[in-house]
Amino acid sequence: MNYIYDKKENKTFMIAAVVLSVLFLFSLIVLLVEDRASNINTPGIIAGLMIYACPLPMIMSWYGYLDSSRYIKRLREGGIDVPYDKKAEPLMTEPPVYAEEEKDSRGSVVLAAICLCITIGIAVYTLIYHIKWTGLGMKDAGFFTGIQVVMIILWLLGAFFFFIQRSKEKYRDDTVFDPGRKARMGVLKGIVTIILCLGITVAALRVLYSITKYAYQTRLQVLYEDGDWREHEGEPLY
Repeated sequence: MNYIYDKKENKTFMIAAVVLSVLFLFSLIVLLVEDRASNINTPGIIAGLMIYACPLPMIMSWYGYLDSSRYIKRLREGGIDVPYDKKAEPLMTEPPVYAEEEKDSRGSVVLAAICLCITIGIAVYTLIYHIKWTGLGMKDAGFFTGIQVVMIILWLLGAFFFFIQRSKEKYRDDTVFDPGRKARMGVLKGIVTIILCLGITVAALRVLYSITKYAYQTRLQVLYEDGDWREHEGEPLY
């Protein structure tokens, strides 16, 4: 079995994560100082750029460090000492032996439960959205409701994806040597994936809500062009 990480990569991830974190915090402090000084200069501009450039690689570096640390620690529990550089020793000479092999199988159930809870939350939000906007006469809100239903289905599929990985007969931890079984997604990677997907989902829901609200307000302005349309906000269009 090939090594996924080595000690060199673990060290590189740690250095990158620390450096990027320091840069991000330093940039944040510079921006706060610049904001109080009420003037714009080169350090402030650079700090502003760093604030936007650092978060994603910083998060990915911390993820790489934490995941590689977990991997190295888990193999050590199985009696395998991960090499410093896997290029010099790409294959394990012997498979790891564990007292408890499938630690991540329980994590798959937890990840599935998280996805299911998010699915329920989106379903409740979608129901409230549909009742509110169709009640205000926004008939085309039904199209956006359909998009949100697709999101619900995708999250349900995500829950199913994690739930089936609980099976110890078909799936294994990534630190277990068994070519006959697929490697399940680890808990840490699953959490990061869920957070990223949740961020995209929330952003999409906000966009749909904003578009619907803007369309409603525009139609109010057309309907009450001779008066103050804001006084009628919250009233149905019909």
